[in-house]
Amino acid sequence: MWWQCLFPAGAVAVAGALFVLRRRIGRGPLAAVLIFAGTLLPALGFFSVAYHIRYSFVADHFLYLSAVPLLALIVSGLARAVERLGRRGAPAGLAVAGCVLVAFGVKTWALGGNYRDPMVLWQTTARQNPDSAIVHCNLGHRYMVEALKAKDRGKMLRCLDQAECEFRRSLELDEGMDPAYTNLGYLFGVRGDLDRSTHYYSEAIRINPRGAGSYLSRAENYRTRARRGDLARALSDCDRAVGIDPRRADAWGNRGLVLADMGRYEEALVSLNRSLALDPIQPRILDRRGAVYGELGRYNRALRDLDRAIRLDPKLANAYRNRAAVLNRVGRPDRAMEDLRTYDRLGGQIEPALLREVRARQAAAGGF
Repeated sequence: MWWQCLFPAGAVAVAGALFVLRRRIGRGPLAAVLIFAGTLLPALGFFSVAYHIRYSFVADHFLYLSAVPLLALIVSGLARAVERLGRRGAPAGLAVAGCVLVAFGVKTWALGGNYRDPMVLWQTTARQNPDSAIVHCNLGHRYMVEALKAKDRGKMLRCLDQAECEFRRSLELDEGMDPAYTNLGYLFGVRGDLDRSTHYYSEAIRINPRGAGSYLSRAENYRTRARRGDLARALSDCDRAVGIDPRRADAWGNRGLVLADMGRYEEALVSLNRSLALDPIQPRILDRRGAVYGELGRYNRALRDLDRAIRLDPKLANAYRNRAAVLNRVGRPDRAMEDLRTYDRLGGQIEPALLREVRARQAAAGGF
């Protein structure tokens, strides 16, 4: 629309007028306006900033930094006006300042409740912006978080249902909202419906083929589902994720997990080592690397990894199971049995074959 050109033209005119008047009114106003324009420039569309290009052309937080010079200019102008009034101006200046502070304080107090917690914030935002796809997506994510924290199954199911409604509303408003598809994939994974979960991750990938996280989530589904050909699909997805972002530790870690599931242990070690080099604080990856070392007969390295995994996460049940298997192989069945008891206490299902092996070792050593 032609009238939209008036806004940039007006901004240029103001800057030009302040430049012409700089000798009469000083350079402060011109400096404030130029600093304001300079700090706001990255958010004006001249550069590729994903948030406002995709979700919003305007947002108040674009002004947080830029508003500082203008606020300083306004305060300076008011202070100069009070000075010119002399002694009579001091009470008036204090009164105005007091009224401004009280007004802002009351407004802040009134709005403060909206920021009590993330759920209230996004519910309020959704009421104020009912046609924003990203707002409904974020609100759905908050319901997902509440569902995962819920101790009551009824509350968990209600939150999951509400989250699904928000994600679907987001997609009604914007069919290209790939985070909504990703969240739906996770939601159906929590419900145990891996086929629908995989479908939604595939939709997210179709919309955004550069989303490494969606490939990794779909690969995890393939690993868990474990139908014929699923491990090969999982490996392909992990390879895509690594290709998109080779600095992602979880991409290399998941690739190593898939290769280990396929019995390709030496290749698995390469990926697991790469993952731990990028992020050494990964108990699950340490656990699996320890298990791989155990399969390859490198028992000292296996025990080092498994000991560290348990130190980092004492509730990582599978690490106790894997350490028990290694301890049994190196002739320490009593310690292995202790780990199996811990594994059982943490909710693991002890394989009968492993339990028989440990008991046989104990009997042979005279400890059972």
